[in-house]
Amino acid sequence: MKNLIFILLFITGYSLHGQTISMADLQEKVFDVGKSEHLTKNGTFNFECDCCSGKILFNADTTFYTIGNCGNKERLYTGTFELKDDELILSTFNAEVTKIYNEQKEFDESQPQYYYKDTIIPPSKEIFKASYRNGRWQFSNSVLDLHLLPAVDDYSDALNKVTEDKRDKRIQHAVNKNIDPFEGIIGFSSENDSLIIDRGLSKLNTASIEFGDDNTPYEINIRYSEGTVYYAPNGKFKIFSFIGDSCGAHCTGVYASYIQYRSGTWNLDAPFSGITDIKQNDSGLYIITEELWFGGLNGGFELYLSLYDLRQGVLEPVPFETSELPVRAKFLFDEHIKALTFISNWRLDVHRSLSFEPITNKVRYSYVINESNDSYLEEYIPKKAENEAILAKGEFILKGNKITDFKESYEIIRIPD
Repeated sequence: MKNLIFILLFITGYSLHGQTISMADLQEKVFDVGKSEHLTKNGTFNFECDCCSGKILFNADTTFYTIGNCGNKERLYTGTFELKDDELILSTFNAEVTKIYNEQKEFDESQPQYYYKDTIIPPSKEIFKASYRNGRWQFSNSVLDLHLLPAVDDYSDALNKVTEDKRDKRIQHAVNKNIDPFEGIIGFSSENDSLIIDRGLSKLNTASIEFGDDNTPYEINIRYSEGTVYYAPNGKFKIFSFIGDSCGAHCTGVYASYIQYRSGTWNLDAPFSGITDIKQNDSGLYIITEELWFGGLNGGFELYLSLYDLRQGVLEPVPFETSELPVRAKFLFDEHIKALTFISNWRLDVHRSLSFEPITNKVRYSYVINESNDSYLEEYIPKKAENEAILAKGEFILKGNKITDFKESYEIIRIPD
C-alpha cells in the first residue's frame, strides 16, 4: 500500500495551497539560483555581480546540471533530483568540471579558446522547500540561503551549451572514475560482492578514457573484463581481484585489487595482481598466490607466493626466512616485494602451477623456464636442444615464515611446433 501511494504521488504530484507539483514542473526546465540578497520585491532576481548567480537544468531522466559563472571560469556540477511531498532533493555527485577562458588565445591563435579541469569534490545532498507564488513554483533552502526561481532561458539552448563541448561526457566520466565501489555498502555480506565488482569494473574501465586540457577525449587501450572475490579462510577480509588487457603492438595483462575488511574499512589500492588463492598456515599467516601475464615477444606468466599478516586491522607483508635455502633457491625471492617469484614460458603455460597445502605446510610448484628472464639459471639446469625447454618442479615446507626442505628437479620437454 505504501509503494502504491508513492507511485501515485510520483505520477500525479503533491498538492500545496491548491496547486499540484509534479516532476513535469521540473523536467526540461531551467531555474536561476541565487541568494536572498538578490531577490526583488516582485519575486525575481537582480544579480549585480559576476559570481553571485547560477543556473540549474533539470533533465528528463531526473539528472541535473548546475552551472556557476565567476570571472573567466564556468563550473559544472551534476547529480540527481527527486520530489518528496513539498521537498526537492538534490544529490550532487563527486566531481566538478571547470571551463576556463584561455587569455593566451588573444595573443596566439593556435591556442585553444578554453581549458578544462576536473576536480574531485565531496558528494552532497540539499533539500529545498517548494512554494507556489506569482503563478509559478519556486524552491528555497533556508540553511544555505539559496533560492531556485524559473528562468527565462530555453532549456534546449541551455543544454546545448553543456553538450556542444562535451562537458556532459567529461563530467560523467569524472563521476564514474572517482566512484567509491564501497559507497553505501553496509556490512561484510557476500550479497554485495557482485555490486562491488560491477562498480569496480565501471571505475577501472572509465579510467581507460582520458580527456585532454582542450576537452578532447582519447583512449588508453586498457579494458578490464573480469572481477573475482577471494575470502580469507578466517573471514577477516576479502580481496576483489580485477583482470584486463592493455594492447598496442602487443598485449599484456593489467590488474587491480581492492581489500575489504570485516572491521568496516577498505583499501582501493591493494598491491596484488591476479589473485588465485588465499590460505593460512599453522602460524596464522596468510599465503596469497597470484598470477600475472606480461606480453611482448618474450612474454610469459609470473607466479607469486607472498606472506601477509593482519596487524592492527591491516594486511602487512611478511618477509620469508631463507637462511637454510641453497644458493639456487634464493634467486626465486624478490627482496622488494618479499614474494616467491616464478617466470614461466608462455608457449608452455599448461605446465605452470603454484599451490600451498595448509595440512602439510607444503608449497608445490612447476613452471617452464623462460630463458630470456632466467639466464642466471644456466649453471643449474641441463643442456637442451633448440626445440626443447626445461620444466622445473619443486616443493618446500613453509612453517611460519621459514622455508626448509627445499627440493627442485628439472626435466627436458619438447616445444610443440
